[in-house]
Amino acid sequence: MRNKYLKILGLKPGAGDQQIKNAYRKLAKLYHPDINHDPNSHQLFVKINEAYAKLTDDHLVDDIPNFREEFRKKHKQPISEEEFKKRMEWARNYARMKSIKEERIVKISFIQIRKSVMGRFSFIISLISISIATLLLLDYAILKSEKSPCIIKQRNIDPDTNMMKVEIESPTLKNYIMTFNLEDPNFYRLNFDQQLYIYTSPLLREKIGISNGVEKNGSVVFNYESFYVTFYFYVILLFLPLITLISKGPNLVYILSVYFISYLSLIVMIIFLLTFIFR
Repeated sequence: MRNKYLKILGLKPGAGDQQIKNAYRKLAKLYHPDINHDPNSHQLFVKINEAYAKLTDDHLVDDIPNFREEFRKKHKQPISEEEFKKRMEWARNYARMKSIKEERIVKISFIQIRKSVMGRFSFIISLISISIATLLLLDYAILKSEKSPCIIKQRNIDPDTNMMKVEIESPTLKNYIMTFNLEDPNFYRLNFDQQLYIYTSPLLREKIGISNGVEKNGSVVFNYESFYVTFYFYVILLFLPLITLISKGPNLVYILSVYFISYLSLIVMIIFLLTFIFR
């Protein structure tokens, strides 16, 4: 088995640790997918990494199959102290080999993603998603809403949903339908006999709500026709690609986020755009 891995690295039986290390470095650089664009280079790169991992594990790989066969034959007999130590040594080596293999898989997966269309797709989706989330945060939570006078033209109450639909007319805005929750505490502070004001977000021009112009104590009655009713849903999910950008590298978090978070962000963006267009 050892000679098989030595052959992959171009070495003869009996090669020493330094020879193995030098051969690995030379071949890894030669067949690295970022340098060698030959279609077979990736497969050779994987084999070279696997051979090096096996050969550098204290040369105990060959002992594993023999010990396991030996244990199967004697499992009905009492285990001696020597056999117990041998089993423990095998378990430690197996765990170390598994760890090395997983690290190699993650590294190779990272290289594949970086060179693939999926890597570029994930990066573009992340930038767009974060940009939209930042825009929503600025528009709704940071920048001050614009206030315009308005009048109520018509009111209709739905007793089943406990909501009120209101047709609003404003000199600066076209007629607009808003929906208010009758259980909203601010709704009962609203005086329809006094001057009313409509609040519009500065960037996306979304109708957020109305009030009598007194903005303290959160007195604006929220408009449930606005897509900002799901503000936290959009902002939290659209900021998730930050994980992808921050964790970029040969690690499991990045690899999982490229596939899961990228597609999740794409779906949320589509929902938001459809809501924004057809609101």
